Amino acid sequence: MKQLLHNAGLKFYLGIILMCALCTGNARAEWAEVIGPTTKQLRAIDGISDSHVIAGGDTGTIIRYDGTDWSTMDSGTAQNIYGVWCASVEEAFAACDKGVILHYDGTTWNAMDSGTTQRIRTIWGTAPDDVFAGGEDGTMLHYDGTSWEAMDSSTGDTLQGVWGTSGDNVFAAGGPSDTGGLGKGIIVQYDGTQWSTLSENVFPRLKDIWGDDQGTIFIVGDTGGIVSYDPDAAAWEQMTAPVTDSLKGVWGCAVDNVYGVGDSGTIIRYDGTSWEIDPVGVAVDLNGIWGSSADAVFVVGREGTILHYTEESGGNEDDPVCPAAYVLGPDDQGLEILRAFRDSILAAGPAGRKLIDLYYANSSAVNSLLAGSPGLKKAAAGALGLLLPVLEATVR
Repeated sequence: MKQLLHNAGLKFYLGIILMCALCTGNARAEWAEVIGPTTKQLRAIDGISDSHVIAGGDTGTIIRYDGTDWSTMDSGTAQNIYGVWCASVEEAFAACDKGVILHYDGTTWNAMDSGTTQRIRTIWGTAPDDVFAGGEDGTMLHYDGTSWEAMDSSTGDTLQGVWGTSGDNVFAAGGPSDTGGLGKGIIVQYDGTQWSTLSENVFPRLKDIWGDDQGTIFIVGDTGGIVSYDPDAAAWEQMTAPVTDSLKGVWGCAVDNVYGVGDSGTIIRYDGTSWEIDPVGVAVDLNGIWGSSADAVFVVGREGTILHYTEESGGNEDDPVCPAAYVLGPDDQGLEILRAFRDSILAAGPAGRKLIDLYYANSSAVNSLLAGSPGLKKAAAGALGLLLPVLEATVR
């Protein structure tokens, strides 16, 4: 019995220590999973404001958010939807299998004559009469408000992302449809007259693209691949990502606030200096991301998954809810080691991310427990002191 109690007590103390190690600031507990109206895989999302958001997915699934609730829309098709672009509250387009392109007129969705049977993977425009759609085998189409016309994209690879600063400066990215890995990416550009290849077989196969009005561009793809373009240096470069999961969506509100989403519940964020993992507590593949501002971001994925980031759902790193900071002190250098362990080791996999979110949800209770037991707080501080050198060696 004495040994049993000893083991139970040891596990209890280890649990407190682990809680302290994980909860090193609650500013990451900002993503909330939303119960949506479908369990179908959602592949794409776009919007006009945080009260008008549209997402599309498998078997013609389209859902809309009105600022309060998500509801289904009748798409009129059973084809999978891979891309969505909203021109206004009363006009939107969706890219689908078998050359199907849908148009929303503010009331209903209707199929358009695209002139192709190729799978359309991406769609984007500057206006309702200036829309680009890309897809399998280098398919590139342009809509002028009246009809769709085929364009020579300069590549036979599948185009999975399209975006531009204007109708005369459009970029598309992709790669072979049946292979992945390094050296498979393609980037092409339209200058208002023709498409030309900018990069080929240098980067991983690429999946999505986003940029700002000044021409800074971010493209994400296979094996954690991230490519950026600096208009001042006029150069493309591959960035260092904290994950090796396939990244499928990218969006930002500024060049120092950019998100990438991908397989196994991956969400990463770029702050202008480096990319870091945002633990979100889901393990399903995430396919698309869009936001109306830094404080209102939406992510969609498999099984009808919807994640919503808002200012209200998050915390502040200065809030006194971090057990590690409570035990060690808010300025202790050990907190940086604990954060590095959390972000580089635990947050690297879906199981670790779930564990982090579980502990965030219980951090206030742990603080109360520590506050009511000075002896326990002292023991946790001593144990963390022994643990920190081990964790520091692990994250080097």
